Amino acid sequence: ALFVPCVLVFVGGKVWMFRFFARHGAHPMFRDHAKELITEFPFSVARNPFYLLDVLPFLGLTLLIGALDPLLVHGPLFFLFLALYTVPHEEKRLLRVHGRAYEMYKSRVRRWGLF
Repeated sequence: ALFVPCVLVFVGGKVWMFRFFARHGAHPMFRDHAKELITEFPFSVARNPFYLLDVLPFLGLTLLIGALDPLLVHGPLFFLFLALYTVPHEEKRLLRVHGRAYEMYKSRVRRWGLF
């Protein structure tokens, strides 16, 4: 029963993400970089806030099938891939495009928010 709300929040969050980036003249898949570094909410709280939504499908599957594998095995593997591959590549591009402004932003905002 809780699978559907997880999916709805996930999809709604991703739609909002695309609109958010479009409002700033950027694309979330880095096809077009924002002309200025985006530091307003939710980027004022976490450098990678939209990846945090990605836990919802794993939570939803866990609730749907009644097994912890999606949340405790597949979810962490996905976030490991993000942390070790995807995010470092994105950060290199952001540093190249925004330079010192990105370094300053990175020093005051944590990658995942609270941790």
